[in-house]
Amino acid sequence: MGVMQKLRDNTHIILWTTLILFVLGMTIGGLIRGANLVDIFSGESKNRNLAGSVNGQELKSRQFVNMVQNRVSQMRESGQTINNRMYSAIADRVWNQYVNEVLLGEIIEKYDLKTTGDEIYHYLRTNPPQFIRSAPAFQNEEGEFDYQKYLQRLNNPQGNEWYPVEQQIRGTLPYQKLNNLIQGLVTIPEWEIREQFIKENVKMEFETLTLPYSLVSSDCFNVSSSEIREYYKNHKDEYHVPETREIKYVNFPIKPSKSDTQLTREQAVDLKQRIEQGENFKTVATEYSEDTGTKDQGGDLDWFTENEMVPKFSEAAFNASPGEIVGPVLTRYGYHLIKVEDRRQQDGKTQVKARHILLKITAGPETESDVESQANLFAFDANELGFEAAADSNNYTIQESPELTEDTKFIRQIGYFPEAARFAFSTNSIGKISDVYKTNNAYVICKLTDIKKEHYTKLAEVKSQIKSKIIQEKRLKKLEAMARELYQNNPGLSSLDKFADQNDKYKYKHYGFKTLSSITSLESKNNIQSVLLEIEPGKISRPVKSGNNYVLIKLDRRTDLDQESYQEQRTQIKQELLKEKRNQFYTNWLAALKEQADIFDNHTRFY
Repeated sequence: MGVMQKLRDNTHIILWTTLILFVLGMTIGGLIRGANLVDIFSGESKNRNLAGSVNGQELKSRQFVNMVQNRVSQMRESGQTINNRMYSAIADRVWNQYVNEVLLGEIIEKYDLKTTGDEIYHYLRTNPPQFIRSAPAFQNEEGEFDYQKYLQRLNNPQGNEWYPVEQQIRGTLPYQKLNNLIQGLVTIPEWEIREQFIKENVKMEFETLTLPYSLVSSDCFNVSSSEIREYYKNHKDEYHVPETREIKYVNFPIKPSKSDTQLTREQAVDLKQRIEQGENFKTVATEYSEDTGTKDQGGDLDWFTENEMVPKFSEAAFNASPGEIVGPVLTRYGYHLIKVEDRRQQDGKTQVKARHILLKITAGPETESDVESQANLFAFDANELGFEAAADSNNYTIQESPELTEDTKFIRQIGYFPEAARFAFSTNSIGKISDVYKTNNAYVICKLTDIKKEHYTKLAEVKSQIKSKIIQEKRLKKLEAMARELYQNNPGLSSLDKFADQNDKYKYKHYGFKTLSSITSLESKNNIQSVLLEIEPGKISRPVKSGNNYVLIKLDRRTDLDQESYQEQRTQIKQELLKEKRNQFYTNWLAALKEQADIFDNHTRFY
């Protein structure tokens, strides 16, 4: 422990060094979680300070972090609690929005879709935005939007009060124009409208005969070595293994101490005294209770029986009289204050109506600071003595991760911990030790222990898998041939059920008089629906693949299409199909745009 003593002797030097690095870190680009100042100074990567770029347009790390923090602040202001896991999801959304805006902005520039003053005025005149409609200045005495009052103010500005609105519309209207142009490319042919009407309105009665995959035995087929080699050659991409890395880590859980437990109990006692001195239980519960399910209702638990709550809670509640406040009661959830409001007999059981205030026992700042210090001291020792030696000397347990890919988010014993993969892929130095990372409930130090380069799995290792796949393909071909033979030899059958009588491996099912859209039990529903729309009553369909099975379908009868109802519903059906198809078309178009773009994505390094 000489290193530990030396460390303590030089604490003042370490503190000043840490402070300087802290200030420099803020100057360089903000407190970016997991960033390593040494790496930044050393220039290990020229893209270290980039969150990414789109067609050469760079997003600096500082700008990206600010964008994420702004989004986080907005969410917190709306009452949401943000944890580490949510940071990553928010960062992903911010990055994707940035990519979309750059790519769409380039299209707007290319096709000169910029907005003119006349367009802005026309838009404001015909489509007042919602934030304007809800503004008190444009509402009547009933609190409704007054268009004439709005129009009067729009046509008679008193200064530059409309400038912020104009700027907002100028920024958003080009994207709306582009979206309208793209969606305008989508049309719905008459046959699609008609087909959708038939699915929803025309009733059909039909039968299915399923030839199951199990009908063909795997023992019927031999697979040669040349077939296996050929399959491997033609499907080699299936056996590509991306680069993976492995780490060891020491985990320092942030757990409440005895003093944290005592402080929580003291807080509960204090709240109880305030209520006993006249404060309203419901009001105090709304302000202080940490039970998110009842907090907004003033801790109201409604009526409950004794076995509906954990034992200690029930014991306290059912031994109290109406109006009595009991507690603090300790359960696995924390400390409770319980106010019993009433009791009754219901269905032969005693029930209690109560409210409660829950105070969870969490690690306080002092406890967390102690754990952080413990982790930092281990990190110093690990760099001086070696990771394993430092763990042994302090009697810490070293754990090993499974193979990590770049997008690994979870680590056993820790939970959500994307920093592990970021660290592992930030260096090629086996043995490198990470900074101290903070998760939702622990501090963690990692060591890179292995790098496995991307490669193709050797043929010998997947030979048996390939053999199974080839046999599966042969079985399916044999099954399809059997189904086709059955179909070709029996075109005019009155029913398919006779085949089920002849072969108990066949599966027969009869579907009553229903619309196709109301039948949810069909496998490969779209394929079977298409067949039923094509064939005539009394006919048997061609074999249809359904999973690993093949199905014969016989249409018994079908109601006629009601032309009058069709004309009545046609417009609505078209609008619904257009909406769905336009959204899908836009999504596909944007995905293709991204595929063609030069996108460098480094944003996961920062969150």
